[in-house]
Amino acid sequence: MALGLYNEVKAGHEKMCARILSTYPLKCVVWDSEAKTMEILSRKLALVRFNDMRYTVPAKGDKPARVEKFITRWLSNRDFESLTYNDFVAYPSHPMGPIVTAPDRTVFNVFPGFKASNEPPLEDMEEVERLVEPLLKYIRAVICGNHEWRTKWFLEWLANILQRPLEKHKTGVVVNGEDRIGKGILPDFFRECVVGPECSFKTSDVRNTVFGRFAVGVKGNVFLQVNEELHGMDTRGQLNGLIMNDSLNFEERYKDRRPIKNLVNVYMTTEHTTEEDMSWKYALFEAGAPPPMDHDHDDAVYYEGLRAHLARPEVARAFYQYLMGLDLSQFSTCSLPPSA
Repeated sequence: MALGLYNEVKAGHEKMCARILSTYPLKCVVWDSEAKTMEILSRKLALVRFNDMRYTVPAKGDKPARVEKFITRWLSNRDFESLTYNDFVAYPSHPMGPIVTAPDRTVFNVFPGFKASNEPPLEDMEEVERLVEPLLKYIRAVICGNHEWRTKWFLEWLANILQRPLEKHKTGVVVNGEDRIGKGILPDFFRECVVGPECSFKTSDVRNTVFGRFAVGVKGNVFLQVNEELHGMDTRGQLNGLIMNDSLNFEERYKDRRPIKNLVNVYMTTEHTTEEDMSWKYALFEAGAPPPMDHDHDDAVYYEGLRAHLARPEVARAFYQYLMGLDLSQFSTCSLPPSA
Protein backbone atom coordinates (compact mmCIF):
# COMPACT_ATOMS: atom_id res chain seq x y z
CA MET A 1 0.00 0.00 0.00
CA ALA A 2 1.33 3.42 -1.00
CA LEU A 3 2.14 5.74 1.89
CA GLY A 4 1.08 9.38 1.80
CA LEU A 5 3.36 12.34 1.84
CA TYR A 6 4.09 13.96 5.20
CA ASN A 7 1.37 16.61 4.97
CA GLU A 8 -1.21 13.98 3.96
CA VAL A 9 -0.40 11.73 6.92
CA LYS A 10 -0.26 14.78 9.16
CA ALA A 11 -3.74 15.96 8.10
CA GLY A 12 -5.24 12.63 9.20
CA HIS A 13 -3.24 12.53 12.42
CA GLU A 14 -4.27 16.02 13.48
CA LYS A 15 -7.95 15.13 13.34
CA MET A 16 -7.40 13.56 16.75
CA CYS A 17 -4.03 14.74 18.06
CA ALA A 18 -2.34 18.08 18.82
CA ARG A 19 0.68 19.39 20.67
CA ILE A 20 0.25 21.48 23.85
CA LEU A 21 2.54 24.50 23.99
CA SER A 22 2.28 25.26 27.72
CA THR A 23 3.67 21.93 28.91
CA TYR A 24 7.30 21.17 29.61
CA PRO A 25 8.46 18.57 28.77
CA LEU A 26 6.32 18.45 25.63
CA LYS A 27 2.92 16.77 25.84
CA CYS A 28 0.20 16.16 23.30
CA VAL A 29 -3.54 15.55 23.57
CA VAL A 30 -5.29 12.67 21.80
CA TRP A 31 -9.08 12.68 21.61
CA ASP A 32 -12.12 10.96 20.18
CA SER A 33 -14.95 13.49 19.83
CA GLU A 34 -17.66 10.87 19.30
CA ALA A 35 -16.66 8.67 22.23
CA LYS A 36 -15.91 11.74 24.38
CA THR A 37 -12.57 10.32 25.44
CA MET A 38 -9.14 11.91 25.53
CA GLU A 39 -5.64 11.30 26.83
CA ILE A 40 -2.68 13.52 27.62
CA LEU A 41 0.49 11.79 26.38
CA SER A 42 4.10 12.59 27.19
CA ARG A 43 6.55 12.74 24.29
CA LYS A 44 7.81 9.27 25.22
CA LEU A 45 4.32 7.76 25.23
CA ALA A 46 3.42 9.50 21.96
CA LEU A 47 6.50 7.97 20.32
CA VAL A 48 5.31 4.53 21.42
CA ARG A 49 1.63 5.07 20.55
CA PHE A 50 2.31 6.26 16.98
CA ASN A 51 5.50 4.31 16.34
CA ASP A 52 4.10 2.50 13.30
CA MET A 53 3.06 5.61 11.37
CA ARG A 54 5.17 6.26 8.28
CA TYR A 55 5.22 8.76 5.41
CA THR A 56 6.90 8.86 2.00
CA VAL A 57 9.71 11.26 1.20
CA PRO A 58 9.57 11.70 -2.58
CA ALA A 59 12.59 11.17 -4.82
CA LYS A 60 14.72 14.24 -5.38
CA GLY A 61 17.54 14.41 -7.90
CA ASP A 62 19.63 11.29 -7.61
CA LYS A 63 18.10 10.43 -4.21
CA PRO A 64 15.39 7.73 -4.40
CA ALA A 65 12.08 7.93 -2.55
CA ARG A 66 12.24 6.66 0.99
CA VAL A 67 10.00 5.97 3.99
CA GLU A 68 10.48 7.71 7.33
CA LYS A 69 8.87 7.57 10.74
CA PHE A 70 6.10 10.17 11.04
CA ILE A 71 5.83 10.80 14.78
CA THR A 72 9.51 11.69 15.22
CA ARG A 73 9.22 14.56 12.75
CA TRP A 74 5.80 15.67 14.01
CA LEU A 75 7.03 15.99 17.58
CA SER A 76 10.23 17.78 16.61
CA ASN A 77 10.70 21.51 16.57
CA ARG A 78 11.40 21.47 12.84
CA ASP A 79 7.67 21.09 12.13
CA PHE A 80 6.58 24.67 12.75
CA GLU A 81 3.14 24.09 11.23
CA SER A 82 2.01 21.17 13.39
CA LEU A 83 -1.35 21.59 15.11
CA THR A 84 -0.83 23.15 18.53
CA TYR A 85 -2.97 24.48 21.37
CA ASN A 86 -1.71 26.96 23.93
CA ASP A 87 -2.92 25.02 26.93
CA PHE A 88 -5.37 22.40 28.12
CA VAL A 89 -8.20 23.31 30.49
CA ALA A 90 -11.24 21.70 32.11
CA TYR A 91 -14.32 23.85 31.46
CA PRO A 92 -17.59 22.11 32.42
CA SER A 93 -19.63 24.61 30.40
CA HIS A 94 -18.00 23.69 27.06
CA PRO A 95 -17.87 20.49 25.02
CA MET A 96 -14.59 18.62 24.90
CA GLY A 97 -12.32 20.05 22.20
CA PRO A 98 -10.63 23.31 21.15
CA ILE A 99 -11.86 26.68 22.45
CA VAL A 100 -10.68 29.98 20.98
CA THR A 101 -10.18 32.32 23.96
CA ALA A 102 -8.39 35.11 22.07
CA PRO A 103 -7.41 35.79 18.44
CA ASP A 104 -3.97 34.30 19.09
CA ARG A 105 -4.88 31.79 21.79
CA THR A 106 -6.68 28.45 21.52
CA VAL A 107 -6.94 25.99 24.40
CA PHE A 108 -8.12 22.40 24.44
CA ASN A 109 -10.97 21.56 26.81
CA VAL A 110 -10.30 18.12 28.28
CA PHE A 111 -13.50 18.05 30.37
CA PRO A 112 -15.56 15.01 29.24
CA GLY A 113 -18.62 15.79 31.38
CA PHE A 114 -19.35 15.21 35.05
CA LYS A 115 -18.65 11.58 35.84
CA ALA A 116 -22.24 10.70 36.78
CA SER A 117 -23.56 12.37 33.62
CA ASN A 118 -21.82 9.66 31.58
CA GLU A 119 -23.66 6.85 33.38
CA PRO A 120 -26.83 5.45 31.71
CA PRO A 121 -29.85 7.69 32.46
CA LEU A 122 -32.53 6.42 34.84
CA GLU A 123 -35.97 6.79 33.26
CA ASP A 124 -38.01 5.63 36.26
CA MET A 125 -38.32 8.57 38.66
CA GLU A 126 -39.55 6.31 41.43
CA GLU A 127 -36.30 4.38 41.15
CA VAL A 128 -34.36 7.65 41.33
CA GLU A 129 -36.19 8.60 44.52
CA ARG A 130 -35.62 5.15 46.01
CA LEU A 131 -31.89 5.25 45.24
CA VAL A 132 -31.29 8.74 46.66
CA GLU A 133 -33.46 8.37 49.77
CA PRO A 134 -30.71 6.82 51.99
CA LEU A 135 -28.36 9.61 51.00
CA LEU A 136 -30.95 12.32 51.61
CA LYS A 137 -31.66 10.87 55.05
CA TYR A 138 -27.95 10.95 55.81
CA ILE A 139 -27.61 14.58 54.66
CA ARG A 140 -30.69 15.67 56.57
CA ALA A 141 -29.67 13.98 59.83
CA VAL A 142 -25.86 13.86 59.94
CA ILE A 143 -24.99 17.14 58.17
CA CYS A 144 -28.04 19.37 58.59
CA GLY A 145 -29.29 18.35 62.04
CA ASN A 146 -32.79 17.47 60.73
CA HIS A 147 -33.32 21.15 59.84
CA GLU A 148 -35.39 21.18 56.65
CA TRP A 149 -34.43 24.65 55.44
CA ARG A 150 -30.73 24.05 56.03
CA THR A 151 -31.09 20.74 54.18
CA LYS A 152 -32.72 22.56 51.27
CA TRP A 153 -29.92 25.14 51.13
CA PHE A 154 -27.22 22.45 51.34
CA LEU A 155 -28.69 20.42 48.47
CA GLU A 156 -29.10 23.55 46.35
CA TRP A 157 -25.46 24.45 47.07
CA LEU A 158 -24.43 21.06 45.62
CA ALA A 159 -26.86 21.39 42.71
CA ASN A 160 -25.43 24.80 41.80
CA ILE A 161 -22.06 23.16 41.09
CA LEU A 162 -23.65 20.85 38.52
CA GLN A 163 -26.27 23.14 37.02
CA ARG A 164 -24.28 26.39 36.95
CA PRO A 165 -20.57 25.46 37.05
CA LEU A 166 -19.49 28.94 35.92
CA GLU A 167 -21.38 30.59 38.82
CA LYS A 168 -19.38 29.51 41.84
CA HIS A 169 -20.96 29.98 45.26
CA LYS A 170 -19.31 32.60 47.43
CA THR A 171 -19.95 30.72 50.63
CA GLY A 172 -17.76 27.82 51.65
CA VAL A 173 -19.32 24.83 53.41
CA VAL A 174 -17.68 23.66 56.64
CA VAL A 175 -18.86 20.42 58.27
CA ASN A 176 -17.54 20.16 61.81
CA GLY A 177 -17.49 17.08 64.00
CA GLU A 178 -15.43 14.49 65.80
CA ASP A 179 -13.32 12.01 63.87
CA ARG A 180 -14.99 8.83 62.56
CA ILE A 181 -18.57 10.13 62.61
CA GLY A 182 -19.10 9.88 58.87
CA LYS A 183 -18.79 13.57 57.94
CA GLY A 184 -16.49 12.79 55.01
CA ILE A 185 -18.78 10.28 53.31
CA LEU A 186 -20.78 12.84 51.33
CA PRO A 187 -17.87 14.93 49.95
CA ASP A 188 -15.92 11.79 49.01
CA PHE A 189 -18.94 10.40 47.15
CA PHE A 190 -19.79 13.71 45.47
CA ARG A 191 -16.20 14.31 44.37
CA GLU A 192 -15.33 10.79 43.24
CA CYS A 193 -18.62 9.51 41.82
CA VAL A 194 -20.78 12.50 40.85
CA VAL A 195 -18.39 15.29 39.82
CA GLY A 196 -15.40 13.13 38.90
CA PRO A 197 -11.63 13.63 39.13
CA GLU A 198 -11.31 15.80 36.01
CA CYS A 199 -12.67 18.89 37.78
CA SER A 200 -12.41 18.23 41.51
CA PHE A 201 -9.60 17.97 44.02
CA LYS A 202 -9.08 16.74 47.60
CA THR A 203 -6.31 17.91 49.89
CA SER A 204 -5.15 18.12 53.49
CA ASP A 205 -2.33 20.47 52.50
CA VAL A 206 -3.85 23.67 51.12
CA ARG A 207 -0.62 25.57 51.65
CA ASN A 208 1.16 23.64 48.90
CA THR A 209 -1.52 22.08 46.70
CA VAL A 210 -3.84 25.09 46.55
CA PHE A 211 -1.69 28.12 47.34
CA GLY A 212 1.77 26.86 46.42
CA ARG A 213 3.73 28.31 43.53
CA PHE A 214 2.66 25.66 41.00
CA ALA A 215 -0.55 24.60 42.77
CA VAL A 216 -2.78 22.09 41.00
CA GLY A 217 -5.81 22.21 43.29
CA VAL A 218 -7.69 25.08 41.65
CA LYS A 219 -7.10 25.17 37.89
CA GLY A 220 -10.25 23.98 36.12
CA ASN A 221 -11.78 22.50 39.29
CA VAL A 222 -15.33 23.22 40.44
CA PHE A 223 -15.19 21.30 43.74
CA LEU A 224 -12.38 21.51 46.29
CA GLN A 225 -12.58 19.15 49.27
CA VAL A 226 -10.36 20.28 52.14
CA ASN A 227 -9.64 18.17 55.22
CA GLU A 228 -8.13 20.85 57.44
CA GLU A 229 -8.18 22.32 60.90
CA LEU A 230 -9.22 25.97 60.85
CA HIS A 231 -7.51 26.79 64.15
CA GLY A 232 -4.32 28.74 63.59
CA MET A 233 -4.39 28.36 59.82
CA ASP A 234 -2.12 30.95 58.20
CA THR A 235 -3.93 30.23 54.95
CA ARG A 236 -7.37 31.33 56.20
CA GLY A 237 -7.14 34.68 54.43
CA GLN A 238 -6.16 32.95 51.19
CA LEU A 239 -9.10 30.56 51.56
CA ASN A 240 -11.42 33.53 52.02
CA GLY A 241 -10.08 34.96 48.78
CA LEU A 242 -10.47 31.65 47.01
CA ILE A 243 -14.14 31.55 48.04
CA MET A 244 -14.89 35.14 47.11
CA ASN A 245 -12.77 36.01 44.08
CA ASP A 246 -13.86 35.36 40.50
CA SER A 247 -10.32 35.01 39.16
CA LEU A 248 -6.97 33.74 40.39
CA ASN A 249 -3.36 34.31 39.42
CA PHE A 250 -1.96 31.00 38.24
CA GLU A 251 1.65 30.16 37.47
CA GLU A 252 2.86 27.21 35.45
CA ARG A 253 6.44 26.03 35.18
CA TYR A 254 8.49 28.14 32.78
CA LYS A 255 5.50 30.48 32.24
CA ASP A 256 4.57 33.90 33.61
CA ARG A 257 1.76 34.20 36.12
CA ARG A 258 -1.59 34.85 34.45
CA PRO A 259 -5.20 35.21 35.62
CA ILE A 260 -7.56 32.26 35.29
CA LYS A 261 -11.28 32.01 36.04
CA ASN A 262 -11.98 30.77 39.56
CA LEU A 263 -14.70 28.10 39.48
CA VAL A 264 -13.89 26.51 42.84
CA ASN A 265 -16.57 25.73 45.44
CA VAL A 266 -14.93 24.97 48.80
CA TYR A 267 -16.12 22.13 51.07
CA MET A 268 -14.21 21.62 54.34
CA THR A 269 -14.39 19.02 57.08
CA THR A 270 -12.96 20.03 60.46
CA GLU A 271 -12.89 19.14 64.14
CA HIS A 272 -13.52 21.39 67.14
CA THR A 273 -14.59 24.45 65.10
CA THR A 274 -17.13 26.90 66.54
CA GLU A 275 -19.13 29.82 65.15
CA GLU A 276 -16.54 32.18 66.68
CA ASP A 277 -13.88 30.63 64.45
CA MET A 278 -15.88 31.32 61.30
CA SER A 279 -16.46 34.34 59.09
CA TRP A 280 -19.54 35.13 57.04
CA LYS A 281 -17.78 33.49 54.08
CA TYR A 282 -18.50 30.06 55.54
CA ALA A 283 -21.62 28.08 56.39
CA LEU A 284 -20.97 25.90 59.44
CA PHE A 285 -22.79 22.57 59.78
CA GLU A 286 -22.42 20.48 62.92
CA ALA A 287 -22.23 16.76 62.10
CA GLY A 288 -24.68 14.72 64.15
CA ALA A 289 -26.04 11.23 64.65
CA PRO A 290 -27.37 9.00 61.85
CA PRO A 291 -31.13 8.93 61.21
CA PRO A 292 -32.87 7.00 64.05
CA MET A 293 -35.00 4.83 61.74
CA ASP A 294 -31.81 3.49 60.11
CA HIS A 295 -29.87 3.24 63.32
CA ASP A 296 -30.83 -0.12 64.84
CA HIS A 297 -27.15 -1.07 65.05
CA ASP A 298 -24.05 0.88 66.00
CA ASP A 299 -22.75 3.73 63.85
CA ALA A 300 -20.09 1.59 62.17
CA VAL A 301 -22.71 -0.83 60.81
CA TYR A 302 -24.87 2.04 59.53
CA TYR A 303 -21.99 3.76 57.75
CA GLU A 304 -20.75 0.48 56.28
CA GLY A 305 -24.18 -0.11 54.75
CA LEU A 306 -24.37 3.48 53.46
CA ARG A 307 -20.95 3.25 51.82
CA ALA A 308 -21.94 -0.02 50.14
CA HIS A 309 -25.08 1.65 48.78
CA LEU A 310 -23.14 4.67 47.48
CA ALA A 311 -20.64 2.40 45.70
CA ARG A 312 -23.31 1.42 43.18
CA PRO A 313 -22.87 3.47 39.93
CA GLU A 314 -26.63 3.92 39.54
CA VAL A 315 -26.77 5.74 42.90
CA ALA A 316 -24.36 8.41 41.65
CA ARG A 317 -26.43 8.78 38.48
CA ALA A 318 -29.65 9.02 40.52
CA PHE A 319 -28.19 11.70 42.82
CA TYR A 320 -26.92 13.59 39.76
CA GLN A 321 -30.39 13.53 38.20
CA TYR A 322 -31.96 14.54 41.51
CA LEU A 323 -29.66 17.56 41.87
CA MET A 324 -30.05 18.54 38.21
CA GLY A 325 -33.83 18.54 38.74
CA LEU A 326 -33.79 21.01 41.65
CA ASP A 327 -35.20 24.47 40.95
CA LEU A 328 -32.43 27.04 41.56
CA SER A 329 -34.34 30.07 40.28
CA GLN A 330 -34.54 31.51 43.81
CA PHE A 331 -31.09 30.35 44.93
CA SER A 332 -28.42 33.05 45.19
CA THR A 333 -24.73 32.28 44.90
CA CYS A 334 -24.15 34.72 47.77
CA SER A 335 -26.72 33.20 50.12
CA LEU A 336 -26.20 31.73 53.59
CA PRO A 337 -28.21 28.85 55.07
CA PRO A 338 -30.86 29.55 57.73
CA SER A 339 -29.68 29.35 61.32
CA ALA A 340 -30.11 25.99 63.01
